[in-house]
Amino acid sequence: MRKQNAVALLLFLLLAGCGKEEPGTIAGNGSGEPDVEQVVNTHGTVENAGRLDEFVSSVEQRKNDAVQVVNFTTEGDPIYQTLEFDGEVIKFTHDSSRDQFGSGSITAMNCGSISKKETASTVDYVLTGCEQGEAFNVLAIEK
Repeated sequence: MRKQNAVALLLFLLLAGCGKEEPGTIAGNGSGEPDVEQVVNTHGTVENAGRLDEFVSSVEQRKNDAVQVVNFTTEGDPIYQTLEFDGEVIKFTHDSSRDQFGSGSITAMNCGSISKKETASTVDYVLTGCEQGEAFNVLAIEK
């Protein structure tokens, strides 16, 4: 019986891993725009976090850039946050349409800036100057 349980658990874990999207890039929108690199947060394990540092630097230098943050829910559903900087404004899109237990909505807003703030326990990437008048935390990485 224990052997069957172990085999069933192994099979479940293998199948659950197959459904997870891999980090990398998302395809452009077909208009000839470049692919967008992803920063992937899987329950606190963050891959490609340096790409957010590059995005912050691009904004500070007023250079066009884009990045996407993918946060996986406890159930394994992706929530996408896309940041596109056109040299003036950051267009921020929050897409929870693939989260089966979330609102399933796509919202967008313009923000003026992004900053990297370090505390004793986290590194936070925060959008400021947004249309709703409040700061928005894009990603918090535990140290």
